[in-house]
Amino acid sequence: MTTTLSPQTTLNLDWLLQPFDAQTFIGEHWDQKLLHLQQRAGDFYQELFSLAAVDEVLQTGGWTPDELIVVKQGKHDGGDYLKADGLPNMAKLFEAFYQQGKTLQLYGVEKRHPGVAALCRQLERCFHQHAHATIFFTPPGCNGLNTHFDTKDAFILQISGRKHWLVYEHAMAWPSRVSDRFKVAPENYGELLVDATLQPGDLMYVPRGMLHAPSTHDELSLHLTIGFDSVTWFDVFQEALERARATMPEMRQAIRPDQFENPQSDLLQEQATRLANQMLTGAAPSDIIQQFRRNLHERTPAPADGHFRWLERLQHLDGHDRLRHREGVHPWVTVDDQQSDIIFAGGSVRGPASLADAMNFIATTPEFQVSAIGGGLSENAKVLLARRLIISGLLTFSEPGTVHT
Repeated sequence: MTTTLSPQTTLNLDWLLQPFDAQTFIGEHWDQKLLHLQQRAGDFYQELFSLAAVDEVLQTGGWTPDELIVVKQGKHDGGDYLKADGLPNMAKLFEAFYQQGKTLQLYGVEKRHPGVAALCRQLERCFHQHAHATIFFTPPGCNGLNTHFDTKDAFILQISGRKHWLVYEHAMAWPSRVSDRFKVAPENYGELLVDATLQPGDLMYVPRGMLHAPSTHDELSLHLTIGFDSVTWFDVFQEALERARATMPEMRQAIRPDQFENPQSDLLQEQATRLANQMLTGAAPSDIIQQFRRNLHERTPAPADGHFRWLERLQHLDGHDRLRHREGVHPWVTVDDQQSDIIFAGGSVRGPASLADAMNFIATTPEFQVSAIGGGLSENAKVLLARRLIISGLLTFSEPGTVHT
């Protein structure tokens, strides 16, 4: 499967939100406020995804019942639409869609379509949250899901056909992943914010917790939802507690029986406050957030760009070779008194603190000659570091005349 982009197209937040300003979105809308962009060209998403791509995605195989879901009015079909080899039973899917009016929900599209994967990686770079994509393919005159709210912030990209949306004010402020999102009584819906039909090219950003009810009328609808696994303050403090349990013996100490009998005692409050302060000293929120960012980068898949074909050139690498970042790896560097790490999509490389300047040069310079690596390294050390970063998947060779898009 291929995605062909024009030289002017970069699948990123600026492209997705045009003509709206991306920085304004991050400051005023992200995780807070709905955004509805309309009257864009009907073929706006043609270089990202299309109706024809649905069949291509389905035929990638390896599907599981949790990824390929058939649903109508909020009820999962429960039927077996997969063959033993993980390929969909297309005849049964066509029947469910065209004759029974059921919606197809396809999860994990970012793992199966290069254009969607590229956009998700760019959005992860902006928001530092894991991004995942889902196809919602709905027949005319149907609704797959009843009125509900989501526990993930999401972009709705209307690819083909039209879909009507009712969006209400937050049913719950910043719901957690365990919130019951399908059982809000109508009297608790709140203010109606959007009553509109999304056309091809439209976009809607729906923060988590906002009730919505999508449905089709006289034509089918294909939209792509890009959702985010938000890192919340609860996640930060939960990680701090886990670290404290492992490193602070007092956190594992039992509460005494007399403290149960007098839970309002000053002694109990003082002990709890002291432990909380000690916990945050040993596991500062800034360190935990940095670790979350690192975890996201390291588990992001490396680009499928034929990297193996360059490895045979490693034995001939020298200071005259030009190298570049592989597309979508987005490196960054962390440094402390003893070590420096360069972190990128798919992995990381650790070295002594003395390599910090060289690593920062490499992270901030998308293309360079090996001999230009700074940090006071010898020519041999520059070649060794470059070779290590090629093997680890950050760098690749720049060929003369090659245009990288």
